[in-house]
Amino acid sequence: MLPIGDFSDLHDRVLSVLSSSEATPPSTLYHYTSAAGLLGMIQGKSLHATHYAHLNDRVDGIFGMSVLEKQIDTLARDLAIESTGLPDTRYKPSYFQDGNDLFVCCFSSKFDHHGQWMEYGDRGQGYALEFSSHGLATIGRSHGGSTQPRLLKVLYKKDEQDKLIAHAKELTLAFIKERAGSCSSKYEKDVFHSNCLRVLAENLYLYCFAMKDPRFADEEEWRLCIPMDRKAEEQISFRSGKYGITPYIELCNHFSCSTNRSHLPIVNIYPGPNVDEYSAKQAWRLLKWKTSAPGHMQDYSSLPIRR
Repeated sequence: MLPIGDFSDLHDRVLSVLSSSEATPPSTLYHYTSAAGLLGMIQGKSLHATHYAHLNDRVDGIFGMSVLEKQIDTLARDLAIESTGLPDTRYKPSYFQDGNDLFVCCFSSKFDHHGQWMEYGDRGQGYALEFSSHGLATIGRSHGGSTQPRLLKVLYKKDEQDKLIAHAKELTLAFIKERAGSCSSKYEKDVFHSNCLRVLAENLYLYCFAMKDPRFADEEEWRLCIPMDRKAEEQISFRSGKYGITPYIELCNHFSCSTNRSHLPIVNIYPGPNVDEYSAKQAWRLLKWKTSAPGHMQDYSSLPIRR
């Protein structure tokens, strides 16, 4: 029977097919925020990635987890895995138990969008920051976790979510077929199958946070997802937020977030429809002079949004 370490081949295969299936982002993405949020990013030269349990959607992650668990449970039944004699957790990955943590920074491909202004842009009194997607894809690499961050397109349609998981399942079944002859008993086969499903689930875990209820599809969201293992827990900070004490991590444009920070990959900044255009441009002129802030202040939004 295969020792635990020999499942690295399956891990690499599944990760490869998942990575190749990721959508290519548009050249720029938008992050809607308040004036305080903009100041924090410019002065701190960092983005805050928030712990997934403190995002606006109260079932964030849970929705994707439920999609994945149903698929894994179905596969376990198809493989006739019996739990007798196996650990209680069976094929459940550690993430479904006490889990590593995941932090998320959210963006949208939609420019000057009413819903984004109302929900995230301080009801039109905030700003839309246009980021270089290429810059975002590399900015989180100093977080110190064992897994690199991913810039993922959020999937809203059930068939898209199922298709992503199906590709990884097919690879896992092919691996099981290749190696099944190494098991000499039903118990060994169950343990082998359970370990394969654990590898499958742990590779898909990150993608659970890029699955949402189809009723959110209008947001056209992209997510910078940063897995955080226990070795990097010293990078976690806390602030007071809408949902109480909120854990977050700083994402910087330099390998060391503590020194020599360079500016974020901001291309343009758009004042909201309820921001006074003249005062916003004067404030930006002075802020840019003071901080050498990146990007250019553009004309404010003309959407007719009430305060």
